[in-house]
Amino acid sequence: MKCYLILLTFFYSLSAFTQNLFPSPGTAFNDEVIARIDIQIDQDSLDWMLQAENQDSNHEFSASFTWDNGSEQITQHNIGFRLRGNTSRKAKKKSFKIDFTKFGGNRFFELEEMNLNGEHNDPSIVRSKVCWDLYKMAGIPSTHANHVLLYINEVYRGLYLNIEHIDKRFLKKRYALDAGNLYKCFWGADMAFRTSNADDYKHSPFGNRIYDLKTNKKEDDYTDLKQFITILNNETAAPDFQCQLESIFNVDTYLRAMAMDILVGNWDGPIFNKNNFYLYANPRTGKFEYLPYDLDNTFGIDWFGIDWSNRDPYKWSQDGEKRPIYTNILSVPAYRDRMSFYMNQFIDDFFNEDFLVPYLEDFKNRLSPHVVNDTFAIADYGFDHQDFLDSYDKGLGKHVPFGITEFIKSRINNAMYQLEEKDIAPAMSRPAFQWNDNEMIFSLQVVDNDSPNVSLHYNFNNQGWQNNISLSDDGLGADAIAGDGFYTAQVAFPGIGKVDYYFEAAAANKSSRFPYCTDLQARVGFAATSFLFINEFMADNNYSFPDEADQYDDWLEVYNGGSEAVYLGDKFLSDDHANPSKWPMPDKTLQPGEFLLFWCDEDQGQGDTHTNFKLSRSGEELGIWDSEANNYAPIDTFTYGEVSPDTPWGLYPDGVGEITNLSWRTPGYSNVPLSAKDLAATSIEVFPNPVDVLLMVQADAPISSMELIAIDGKTWVIDGAEQEQLELDFSGFAAGMYLLRVKMKEGTEQIKLLKL
Repeated sequence: MKCYLILLTFFYSLSAFTQNLFPSPGTAFNDEVIARIDIQIDQDSLDWMLQAENQDSNHEFSASFTWDNGSEQITQHNIGFRLRGNTSRKAKKKSFKIDFTKFGGNRFFELEEMNLNGEHNDPSIVRSKVCWDLYKMAGIPSTHANHVLLYINEVYRGLYLNIEHIDKRFLKKRYALDAGNLYKCFWGADMAFRTSNADDYKHSPFGNRIYDLKTNKKEDDYTDLKQFITILNNETAAPDFQCQLESIFNVDTYLRAMAMDILVGNWDGPIFNKNNFYLYANPRTGKFEYLPYDLDNTFGIDWFGIDWSNRDPYKWSQDGEKRPIYTNILSVPAYRDRMSFYMNQFIDDFFNEDFLVPYLEDFKNRLSPHVVNDTFAIADYGFDHQDFLDSYDKGLGKHVPFGITEFIKSRINNAMYQLEEKDIAPAMSRPAFQWNDNEMIFSLQVVDNDSPNVSLHYNFNNQGWQNNISLSDDGLGADAIAGDGFYTAQVAFPGIGKVDYYFEAAAANKSSRFPYCTDLQARVGFAATSFLFINEFMADNNYSFPDEADQYDDWLEVYNGGSEAVYLGDKFLSDDHANPSKWPMPDKTLQPGEFLLFWCDEDQGQGDTHTNFKLSRSGEELGIWDSEANNYAPIDTFTYGEVSPDTPWGLYPDGVGEITNLSWRTPGYSNVPLSAKDLAATSIEVFPNPVDVLLMVQADAPISSMELIAIDGKTWVIDGAEQEQLELDFSGFAAGMYLLRVKMKEGTEQIKLLKL
């Protein structure tokens, strides 16, 4: 086994592909500077886009994009550019979407899309941004956002909010897997039970699906959503309702989000307006994750004549309308108590004047110079620069009855009277498991006002439960930071097998179990693996090599570099290291020194060597993984960066060294073509080599066909006419290196040629 470039030491098991729920914002969402974005687009196209009769169009126009953050300037051509949003399409200060890959371009700092929101409803241009930051402080995975200056054809369009798009990249960064169903939930998504038919949740009364599936569109299977909604609505009276709900929904994170929605006055989410949220079916846990979305109608913004700073946290939903994701969950006393606990905790920790007033003042000072000339902000509601300054501290009337700090003070004061304060059983979440050759390490987060006693219970290979192993939060051993709420236990490594485990925590005469009913499972230990290698791959095959259907798809080649035959049928290929069993390899045996070509085209109907994933030109992970019985041990794993079109990458020589740019593509064959010095070991002869005009090819058997491949990948196919001797005219070919591949019934051989 070997590792290339970035992945895997033996320390971690597969179950240690831990979720990084709060990844770094990176360059694209860096808050320390306000970057400038310039869009250059054909003026006629822009004029058409901005016409009122075209405001609902999602047509994407080709444009150029330039990013300048003061320290670096990046330009990308042929990006897609269009309007985005709902009500903002009718605004003077419109919102826009950028698609970096629409016309074959590269991602921008790993982003395929960028959402530029005009925030035309919000005179402070900060409400959404503050919400995203506070939600992360509350332990809720959510999007990154930062302010940018937008220019289109050299015209300043104003101060915008750059909001991270929720897509597969977003999921993979936070949950390690992006394979699950992702639903974007629009207005009307009340989470009410419809029928037991999953297809009935595909209803689209307003022109688009209420629960719009954004991934796995080909399968279009809503079974998981139907099961979740069925349990949420129909099992509330069941004695095991909590067990059923927590088996399919990450309730703890949602209770945090519910508490934050109420604190910031977010009425445009699921619990009041049945709108603006995502649900992700996380394949790592088998549970839905709740993801907040579109948080501009907050901190007092109102269109209903409702004082959101004074609304009862326990009567938040609309009277007489079904909101089971709110009412049915809070009908469980433990959940009601925990939501109340979180609201109180957030007020103590960060949702208070001591933290928020200077935090908001800093935003106002940094943004103010860029609002002075934001004439598009004035165009919608007349919000000028003075309104921007005033909006932080006082209301402006109409739909902005509160300034932000004014709302915060009122919300806190009212919450102090409204909230029920009770001791809760310790709340546990975010379990993690790792192993090395010496020990297993268990950890999880525990929230409680007191210092709880946390214990581990585990059973290895059904040999019996080991109980009451204490976890600590003392910063010693594997516990990284003392007092951070993450508790850790270390036990001796038991060998290769399966571990079942759960946690218990007790404090103030209350106790809890995690998971609530079931056990967690993990696999530990790897046996020795075979010598298989991803020997060569091409991630952007435009014209260089077609498959059997004459399609130019991505491909990779697997090579058996060992001395024994290897059965592939219990092994896997994957472009996602956190999902090693993504594509089972076919029922084939690879002989020592043999190569096998796989087409990465998401078109398994074309044959058993066509995978269920494609390769990314901008770079991604690749790997071969062993059988389930060997805990999906990594056999050959690496990560590659951005590659050029029609460029082969692989190991040179075969199975040795690091991934490198190859001079020729050799799919299904050795990466070391034979040179003139090696001719004695072959069944063919070529002369002269180097060649100027005529090349003679002599074989020991009839030649079926030949391929002549230039170093840039251009290929000529020559009919061998089943002759043993052929003469090739090289007079019309450019000088340089070529690869000649000779195909005979007995096999194929290849030789390097130099054209003078």
